[in-house]
Amino acid sequence: MKTTNASAGSSGKTPAAELQKQIDKFGLSKNAVAKAIGMSPITLDSVLKGNKKVDIELSLLFGKYFGTGEAVWIELQRKAGLAEAKKKLAKELSELKKATPAKEEKRGAGKATKAPAGAAKRGTKATAKKADAKKPARKVTRKPKEASSDSTNSIFN
Repeated sequence: MKTTNASAGSSGKTPAAELQKQIDKFGLSKNAVAKAIGMSPITLDSVLKGNKKVDIELSLLFGKYFGTGEAVWIELQRKAGLAEAKKKLAKELSELKKATPAKEEKRGAGKATKAPAGAAKRGTKATAKKADAKKPARKVTRKPKEASSDSTNSIFN
Protein backbone atom coordinates (compact mmCIF):
# COMPACT_ATOMS: atom_id res chain seq x y z
CA MET A 1 0.00 0.00 0.00
CA LYS A 2 1.47 3.34 -0.97
CA THR A 3 1.15 6.06 1.64
CA THR A 4 1.69 9.76 1.28
CA ASN A 5 4.08 11.14 3.87
CA ALA A 6 4.04 7.80 5.69
CA SER A 7 7.08 8.82 7.72
CA ALA A 8 5.03 11.62 9.27
CA GLY A 9 2.79 9.10 11.02
CA SER A 10 4.77 5.89 11.23
CA SER A 11 5.98 6.15 14.83
CA GLY A 12 2.54 6.10 16.53
CA LYS A 13 1.51 2.55 17.39
CA THR A 14 -2.20 3.38 17.65
CA PRO A 15 -4.40 6.04 16.10
CA ALA A 16 -4.77 7.60 19.56
CA ALA A 17 -1.00 7.79 20.07
CA GLU A 18 -0.48 9.24 16.59
CA LEU A 19 -3.22 11.82 17.13
CA GLN A 20 -1.64 12.93 20.41
CA LYS A 21 1.76 13.08 18.69
CA GLN A 22 0.37 15.31 15.93
CA ILE A 23 -1.42 17.61 18.40
CA ASP A 24 1.81 17.99 20.40
CA LYS A 25 3.94 18.42 17.27
CA PHE A 26 1.86 21.39 16.12
CA GLY A 27 1.36 22.76 19.65
CA LEU A 28 -2.42 22.73 19.33
CA SER A 29 -5.17 22.30 21.88
CA LYS A 30 -7.74 19.53 21.56
CA ASN A 31 -10.46 22.16 21.22
CA ALA A 32 -8.62 23.90 18.38
CA VAL A 33 -8.21 20.61 16.48
CA ALA A 34 -11.83 19.61 17.07
CA LYS A 35 -13.10 22.98 15.87
CA ALA A 36 -10.82 22.98 12.82
CA ILE A 37 -12.02 19.59 11.56
CA GLY A 38 -15.66 20.10 12.53
CA MET A 39 -16.09 17.62 15.35
CA SER A 40 -16.96 17.96 19.00
CA PRO A 41 -14.14 18.06 21.55
CA ILE A 42 -15.81 15.12 23.33
CA THR A 43 -15.57 12.97 20.19
CA LEU A 44 -11.94 13.95 19.69
CA ASP A 45 -11.25 13.08 23.32
CA SER A 46 -12.86 9.66 22.74
CA VAL A 47 -10.42 9.04 19.88
CA LEU A 48 -7.51 10.14 22.07
CA LYS A 49 -8.60 7.71 24.81
CA GLY A 50 -8.93 4.88 22.29
CA ASN A 51 -12.68 4.57 22.84
CA LYS A 52 -13.60 5.67 19.30
CA LYS A 53 -12.07 4.09 16.24
CA VAL A 54 -10.67 6.19 13.44
CA ASP A 55 -13.03 5.48 10.55
CA ILE A 56 -12.52 6.45 6.92
CA GLU A 57 -14.05 9.91 7.38
CA LEU A 58 -11.81 10.71 10.35
CA SER A 59 -8.84 9.37 8.40
CA LEU A 60 -9.57 11.84 5.63
CA LEU A 61 -9.98 14.72 8.07
CA PHE A 62 -6.87 13.94 10.14
CA GLY A 63 -4.81 13.21 7.03
CA LYS A 64 -5.69 16.52 5.42
CA TYR A 65 -5.41 18.60 8.59
CA PHE A 66 -2.09 17.20 9.80
CA GLY A 67 -0.64 16.67 6.31
CA THR A 68 -0.04 12.96 6.83
CA GLY A 69 -2.46 11.61 4.24
CA GLU A 70 -5.38 9.36 5.07
CA ALA A 71 -3.48 6.11 4.54
CA VAL A 72 -1.48 6.62 7.75
CA TRP A 73 -4.65 6.71 9.85
CA ILE A 74 -6.34 3.86 7.98
CA GLU A 75 -3.28 1.64 8.41
CA LEU A 76 -2.89 2.50 12.10
CA GLN A 77 -6.54 1.63 12.74
CA ARG A 78 -6.26 -1.58 10.71
CA LYS A 79 -3.23 -2.71 12.71
CA ALA A 80 -4.84 -1.76 16.02
CA GLY A 81 -8.03 -3.64 15.08
CA LEU A 82 -6.05 -6.70 14.03
CA ALA A 83 -4.05 -6.70 17.29
CA GLU A 84 -7.28 -6.35 19.29
CA ALA A 85 -8.94 -9.23 17.42
CA LYS A 86 -5.89 -11.49 17.86
CA LYS A 87 -5.87 -10.79 21.57
CA LYS A 88 -9.62 -11.43 21.87
CA LEU A 89 -9.49 -14.68 19.86
CA ALA A 90 -6.11 -15.96 21.11
CA LYS A 91 -7.49 -19.17 22.63
CA GLU A 92 -9.74 -20.00 19.66
CA LEU A 93 -6.95 -19.29 17.18
CA SER A 94 -4.49 -21.50 19.05
CA GLU A 95 -6.97 -24.42 19.04
CA LEU A 96 -8.09 -23.97 15.44
CA LYS A 97 -6.65 -26.48 12.97
CA LYS A 98 -5.86 -25.65 9.37
CA ALA A 99 -8.13 -26.96 6.65
CA THR A 100 -6.93 -30.03 4.79
CA PRO A 101 -8.09 -31.24 1.38
CA ALA A 102 -10.86 -33.80 1.48
CA LYS A 103 -10.10 -37.33 0.30
CA GLU A 104 -11.19 -38.11 -3.27
CA GLU A 105 -13.78 -40.76 -2.35
CA LYS A 106 -15.54 -38.38 0.02
CA ARG A 107 -15.77 -35.40 -2.32
CA GLY A 108 -18.89 -36.45 -4.21
CA ALA A 109 -20.67 -38.06 -1.28
CA GLY A 110 -23.86 -36.43 -0.15
CA LYS A 111 -24.31 -34.17 -3.15
CA ALA A 112 -27.82 -33.69 -4.42
CA THR A 113 -28.42 -34.91 -7.95
CA LYS A 114 -29.44 -32.38 -10.53
CA ALA A 115 -32.86 -32.75 -12.12
CA PRO A 116 -32.77 -33.57 -15.83
CA ALA A 117 -33.28 -30.71 -18.26
CA GLY A 118 -36.93 -29.92 -18.85
CA ALA A 119 -38.07 -31.56 -15.61
CA ALA A 120 -39.43 -28.36 -14.14
CA LYS A 121 -42.51 -28.72 -11.93
CA ARG A 122 -45.86 -28.00 -13.48
CA GLY A 123 -47.20 -24.52 -12.97
CA THR A 124 -43.84 -22.89 -12.41
CA LYS A 125 -42.68 -19.87 -14.32
CA ALA A 126 -39.96 -21.92 -16.01
CA THR A 127 -42.56 -24.34 -17.37
CA ALA A 128 -44.79 -21.49 -18.54
CA LYS A 129 -41.93 -19.80 -20.32
CA LYS A 130 -40.92 -23.03 -21.99
CA ALA A 131 -44.50 -23.65 -23.15
CA ASP A 132 -44.73 -20.12 -24.52
CA ALA A 133 -41.52 -20.61 -26.44
CA LYS A 134 -43.01 -23.57 -28.34
CA LYS A 135 -46.11 -21.68 -29.53
CA PRO A 136 -45.72 -19.48 -32.58
CA ALA A 137 -46.43 -15.83 -32.01
CA ARG A 138 -49.97 -14.86 -32.91
CA LYS A 139 -50.37 -11.92 -35.26
CA VAL A 140 -53.06 -9.45 -34.47
CA THR A 141 -54.30 -7.42 -37.40
CA ARG A 142 -56.79 -4.66 -37.10
CA LYS A 143 -58.82 -3.03 -39.75
CA PRO A 144 -58.29 0.72 -40.07
CA LYS A 145 -61.24 2.81 -38.95
CA GLU A 146 -63.00 4.67 -41.64
CA ALA A 147 -62.68 8.41 -41.47
CA SER A 148 -65.98 10.00 -40.65
CA SER A 149 -67.01 13.16 -42.38
CA ASP A 150 -69.48 13.84 -39.59
CA SER A 151 -68.42 16.93 -37.67
CA THR A 152 -69.76 15.54 -34.38
CA ASN A 153 -66.80 13.19 -34.13
CA SER A 154 -64.29 15.97 -34.42
CA ILE A 155 -62.53 17.00 -31.22
CA PHE A 156 -61.99 20.53 -32.50
CA ASN A 157 -65.65 21.65 -32.44
